[in-house]
Amino acid sequence: MARWNERIYRKQSPVLYCLETELLPYGKALRYEYNSQGLSRILSTDKSGKHTYASITKIRDHAYVGSDGREAKYHYETFEVKVKAKLKKVKESLSFKTPILTQACNPTYTNSMQYNERSLLSHYDAKEYPVSFAYFQQKGFVARVQRLNIPSGSVVFSYDPPIAGQKDGWTRAEYENGASIVYRFDQNLLLIAIENWYEGELVNQKTFNYTTKQHIQRIETRDGVGNLLIAHTYECGSEGNALLEKLALFLLGEPLLQEAVYSEKKEMMD
Repeated sequence: MARWNERIYRKQSPVLYCLETELLPYGKALRYEYNSQGLSRILSTDKSGKHTYASITKIRDHAYVGSDGREAKYHYETFEVKVKAKLKKVKESLSFKTPILTQACNPTYTNSMQYNERSLLSHYDAKEYPVSFAYFQQKGFVARVQRLNIPSGSVVFSYDPPIAGQKDGWTRAEYENGASIVYRFDQNLLLIAIENWYEGELVNQKTFNYTTKQHIQRIETRDGVGNLLIAHTYECGSEGNALLEKLALFLLGEPLLQEAVYSEKKEMMD
């Protein structure tokens, strides 16, 4: 059985193809039906298509009904995006209008969204749990989240982004209680460490090592002074899926449980 998705397309015209079937691992499939207005229905079936497990059908613009009879609605508003551009050494102000999702609801709950002047998500409310975002406003830079506000408090973010092939980078999340988490990335844009800090002191860290093919090879957990606590070592298949995991536990840097080995069948044979 394949470990990946296989997509089958139907040719509509010399330049247009429609996704018709998506064959999933373990004998399942997603099937897509169309009408003159576009995608009209999605079905979850077995590989042969004889048995349907669930479906979603479009009943009108931005409204859908599931096979369980529950309906979901999406509300869009027109948003005007304004930009300034330099065309042939002349600065011009341009604008265009685009639909933007502001509400999604079903019989259980309603989600609502608001956006800032750059069309970036600024407020999100799901099940009366409001979340808001503030962004860095530096010109010429990617708009990154500066502050995340949730009912229980806020998180402040800072960044030194990695540059592919040139330098490592990091992202820091700081909490109101004095705790912070630092995520470190290498110049291949791979996550190499997660560090937990409290009031300026390193509490513990988790490091990630990869093979030359960028497959995960080893994950280590250490305390704040560098003592090894837990080590996971992986053997991966050609696709990067972990086939074998070896676990070792340590106490004060000394082996406590040496190489407790277990195997998980991640890859299914045809």
